[in-house]
Amino acid sequence: MAKTTFLEKLITRIERLDHKHVENYLVQLAQEKGLLESIFNSMLEGIVVTNRAQKIIFINHAAQEFLDAKDIEMEGQDLTRYLESLELEELAALIKTDWGKLIHRDIQMIHPIPRILHLNVFPLVSSGNAYLGLVLILTDVTKRKEEELDQMRSEKLQTVSLMASCIAHEIGNPLNSIDIHLQLLERDVHKLPTSSSKNLLESLKIVKSEIRRLDHTVRSFLVTARPIRPNLQGSDIAKILEETLRFMKEELVLNKITLKKSFLEKIAKVSVDEFQMKQAFSNIIKNAIEAMPHGGILKVLLTQDDEKVKIIFEDNGEGIPKEILPKIFEPYFTTKTSGSGLGLMISYRIVKDHGGKIDVTSRFGKGTTVSILLPMGMKRKMKLLPEQGGKNNEL
Repeated sequence: MAKTTFLEKLITRIERLDHKHVENYLVQLAQEKGLLESIFNSMLEGIVVTNRAQKIIFINHAAQEFLDAKDIEMEGQDLTRYLESLELEELAALIKTDWGKLIHRDIQMIHPIPRILHLNVFPLVSSGNAYLGLVLILTDVTKRKEEELDQMRSEKLQTVSLMASCIAHEIGNPLNSIDIHLQLLERDVHKLPTSSSKNLLESLKIVKSEIRRLDHTVRSFLVTARPIRPNLQGSDIAKILEETLRFMKEELVLNKITLKKSFLEKIAKVSVDEFQMKQAFSNIIKNAIEAMPHGGILKVLLTQDDEKVKIIFEDNGEGIPKEILPKIFEPYFTTKTSGSGLGLMISYRIVKDHGGKIDVTSRFGKGTTVSILLPMGMKRKMKLLPEQGGKNNEL
């Protein structure tokens, strides 16, 4: 038999209660309601409760933050209209017509902070099993999704590395054999009369040149695809960035792109591999150039805080459609007819190998921003993982 609730007891006795008893019961109810609200507001999960008409009757602090409604009075508002104002029309429509499809669903939020929320929707029912409304529970799973994506990218990088090794081996050996036989053939051609050997030697020279070019291409592919441990040294990141921009200057001018720089005057030394970091910067700049086929503006910013140096590349080019944005670091993924799809993947790997982080935000038709965060100083900080509920201890 179900336990009788406090409210049910109150309803059965209300006609027999005097004014003082009613007042005491109301105070007790208010206290219980306040306690419940305090508990819900202390939760990391967002909770939204609606009535049958999808009007909000309760929303906790976490949900207000997730839905960018911190300073808005939400109670009494139409939840579906508010979701439509956040450009979540599909979610709003499903809540109106078929909320059962939302029991387990991920939502990508762009504003105010890019994040991924996991949504659970349940019916709110009375003790008599009457439908009263909906309960929405929102959980921030951004970090978990990023970790899953990093793991997936790491596995793909390993696959590319293995494939690169196989290609280099399978093509490299025949090239060596061809080169040896060309040397033998060249030796025999030299024994022929000059009138007969001249054209043959010229052809042999061209063939040897093309073989060297093909060998260089294979080796370059192997170097870019196979992870190489960075040779970390305390470096002036501003100088590395300036040298990269100087190297790319002619290409920027040729493509009618105006460069705007904003560097913090004093930047601490950063422990990086200078060659690899230039490669990462060059790939990002090339992508920006290709995103502005009719010219534009490339902004490069360099700042720092107490722990990290931040390098930002911002263009006002074509932008990246949101549906393909999560795929841009995948090997061989490209929207260009002549692209290899390796540039951003290599930049991603280099930054990760330096203990850094690379983020890309974009608005289709408006432009793209690539942000790189690198740890400062010659030494990496080690952190002792905290006990449950404890604080980090840095070494």
